[in-house]
Amino acid sequence: MRDLPSTKDFIGIVNSLNKAAHGIDIPEDEAERASATASQFLFDIRAYRTST
Repeated sequence: MRDLPSTKDFIGIVNSLNKAAHGIDIPEDEAERASATASQFLFDIRAYRTST
């Protein structure tokens, strides 16, 4: 059984995602990092779910 993916990076970008969701502008690099991290987190969760 695989370990659950680390949420450290995901938690680190929640603030950025929250700002964007409420229409607050965030720097482009922050938005790109948030999007990439969220995508990787979802990929890891799906991989974990199918490996159990």
